[in-house]
Amino acid sequence: MIIAESANQILTDLKNKALDENVTVPMDVELVLEIHAQGTEMICGYYLVEHSSRCLFWLEAFDAEEICNEIKAVMSLSHLRKLVFASNRMLSKC
Repeated sequence: MIIAESANQILTDLKNKALDENVTVPMDVELVLEIHAQGTEMICGYYLVEHSSRCLFWLEAFDAEEICNEIKAVMSLSHLRKLVFASNRMLSKC
């Protein structure tokens, strides 16, 4: 249930933000969710990917440098972009 609720909320926020700022969201944008337990609560993290530009983005300001420290193989943001693109290609083959 948390996945559907989180996805609906994020996608609604994306649509509203795009309307407020008069921005067209590309058709190839994909929402990626990460669900994890934090104590007794389930937390939903996310990012959005525009595949044509290989761009990661969030609806609010986010320092992506923080997540580079959590991924052992990532040395820079450009390296993170390549890693995400490769993992999405592997998932799409499943």
